[in-house]
Order: sequence, then C-alpha cells, then structure tokens
Amino acid sequence: MKTSFGSLEHILKLENKPVAEYLVFEKEGRRHKHLDYETFVVLSGSGQVIRGDENINVEAGDIVTIPPKTTH
Repeated sequence: MKTSFGSLEHILKLENKPVAEYLVFEKEGRRHKHLDYETFVVLSGSGQVIRGDENINVEAGDIVTIPPKTTH
C-alpha cells in the first residue's frame, strides 16, 4: 500500500495486529510514537533514523530498536 513516505506491506500479523512490515522509504516519514517496541532492519540503501533526540545514520545490515513511547 502507498503511504506518505513510500510503501508498506504487512508481512506478519498476530491476532490481526501487524508485527512485521516491509517498508520502502522514498522520502522522509512523519514523526510519531507507539506503545510497543519497534525494530528497523535496514535491508538496502542508507539513511537516518531519528530516535528521540538522536539522529542515527544507518546502512544495509544495521538494526535500530525504538523503545515504547519514543518519538521517531
């Protein structure tokens, strides 16, 4: 499905809640937060993940975890 940042596909759901997604960022996403942990695994390319006050440079192979209630 198309999103404001690119595209998103739910690849795993538990109890009808998405727990794994395949995201393709074509442009900057919007800042938001969740009640649960979120983990990004960068499969290709490079970019930046904003986690709270941190700007984290990422490239293929990197993993970044966002704690609950943390703006990213």
